[in-house]
Amino acid sequence: MGENVVDAVKREIMEETGIDIDVGEVFCISSNTGKHPGYNGVKEVPTKILLDFICTAKSGTPRPSEENSESAYIPKEKVLELIETPAIRERYKAYLEYEGRPIYMDYVTKPSYRLKLKRLI
Repeated sequence: MGENVVDAVKREIMEETGIDIDVGEVFCISSNTGKHPGYNGVKEVPTKILLDFICTAKSGTPRPSEENSESAYIPKEKVLELIETPAIRERYKAYLEYEGRPIYMDYVTKPSYRLKLKRLI
């Protein structure tokens, strides 16, 4: 509450990987527009909007955390081989395709992944 998005990105990356970063431009805006039952008291998961930023490491050594079992620097041409979740895979492809204009994607993840729209904005 009350935290700006740039500070939130820096904090999350530090908490989850141990890396201090500079936050650059947005390369992808995506929406998971599917509705599905939630958990932990949430009756329905609402539409989510995600912002993906190009970030640059300043310092730190990659390490695991409570939220991820492993953190490492991976060559960008090898990353897609490691990403199993379709929505995250498409968002990373947007990074690889980035040429100065962000991409907008609309998709659903339940009952299965389906990309509904992908376009430059």
